[in-house]
Amino acid sequence: MPPKRNPAAASPQPCGIDFRASDDDGWYGVQLCVERGDGDGRRLRVMYCDFPEVCDETFTSGGFADEEDLEEFSRRFRASSGQLQDWECGEVVEGMTVCASYAFGEGDVRFYDAVVEEVCFSDHKIIEGDEVCTCTFVLLWQHGPNAGRKTSTGIEHVCLLKQRSKLIDPALDLFLELSRKSIKSAGQGSCKFYIILKLGPGLRFTCVQSLTSL
Repeated sequence: MPPKRNPAAASPQPCGIDFRASDDDGWYGVQLCVERGDGDGRRLRVMYCDFPEVCDETFTSGGFADEEDLEEFSRRFRASSGQLQDWECGEVVEGMTVCASYAFGEGDVRFYDAVVEEVCFSDHKIIEGDEVCTCTFVLLWQHGPNAGRKTSTGIEHVCLLKQRSKLIDPALDLFLELSRKSIKSAGQGSCKFYIILKLGPGLRFTCVQSLTSL
């Protein structure tokens, strides 16, 4: 998990993709690049936006057990969610999943997925000519320290998820393809042979042994 945000530690970077960190399950804006790894392998560098380089994470193309493991990893990436605007509150309905922020302390604000349990609409205010939403949203948190709990929040803490496109980021797409090839190659390197021993009429013993090419 990246340390708490320190604005002086890095310059702001434009981010169009979010990554759910494995340590705290929070969503963070990131940039991605594919680098040469050990041997013929490649690695994906996940660079957290507005965090120092020491917070970067790397993943190797040969580090996934199978397709299911890789698919679970790919679901940790998605297009960056958009802040819900005051005039958009009507788009939020019960049962939909949103990305919402929660403050755990001063300067410690993190984003997690939550399901909208209830929308409490109220008349909007006009302040200095601008429309201000005063509705509240009851959220059931899906990840993080509040997972399974319900809290109420205002529109300023709610972000709308974007539809997942097939190609989220060229670097991610390339890394996933290389990882699939690595999994397929590892699978072709293993084979099984069977030894059947006849022990008598109607009886036999089957021995299964696996060989893995080095």
